[in-house]
Amino acid sequence: MPKKKAVEVEPMDSKLKEKVAELEAQAQPQPQAEAEPIKATHEQVITVYLNRVMLEVGFVHKKDENKFQKYKYAGEAALLAALRPSMVKHGLALFPSVKSVSPIDEYGNTHVIINYTLSHISGAVWPHELQAAGCGNDRNSKGGVGDKGLYKAITGANKYMLFKLFQLETGDDAEKADNQEGKAKTGDMEKVMSYIRSIHQSASEEDRKARMELLHHMLAQKGFDPVQSHTHVTGDQWSQLSTLVKELQDV
Repeated sequence: MPKKKAVEVEPMDSKLKEKVAELEAQAQPQPQAEAEPIKATHEQVITVYLNRVMLEVGFVHKKDENKFQKYKYAGEAALLAALRPSMVKHGLALFPSVKSVSPIDEYGNTHVIINYTLSHISGAVWPHELQAAGCGNDRNSKGGVGDKGLYKAITGANKYMLFKLFQLETGDDAEKADNQEGKAKTGDMEKVMSYIRSIHQSASEEDRKARMELLHHMLAQKGFDPVQSHTHVTGDQWSQLSTLVKELQDV
């Protein structure tokens, strides 16, 4: 039986070799590019750590006492003692900058407006405006005015900002924060708020701020610290403010 001749294969030319190599390279699995890490905004970073502080600190005890007016309140020292360890732990810092200071008025009050910068050790800075107003009075029993009004106003603004920023509650007992003590007497509250509304009629944001400033001013006249909102004014305070309103209306 005759032997079969071997089939001779012509060698590939250089162009064909290049094409085959290109096709083989395309057939190989390609390495996938690594996904870029998601970058959090400054607002998102600050919000995370604000929330952590709020989870740890939600209440400040009323350890200070106004002996003249006979009521307890949460002073600056108690507030800082409650907040500072958690703020340091989570890398938050609040920096005040006085924007304006008013001349002492006829009642002995000094008003301040303070801007605040909230930052985190990562370098994140809260992008929205933070601002608080404070009012301090240093009129003595003889009608003279001392030099502590500005300090009281700045302290009041700082306390207001911290209470507002971290949404803190106060009371004599954390387990009884929602009890009846300190609730407003409805009649007195309505009389005071009606008086304030009569001065600022519209519902704009500017007027709402103006109403709170007026309420702070009235509280300061009675020797009280500014409050976060009108819901934090106690029944005794509403009673005294109601008397003040009557005096103002008589005038």
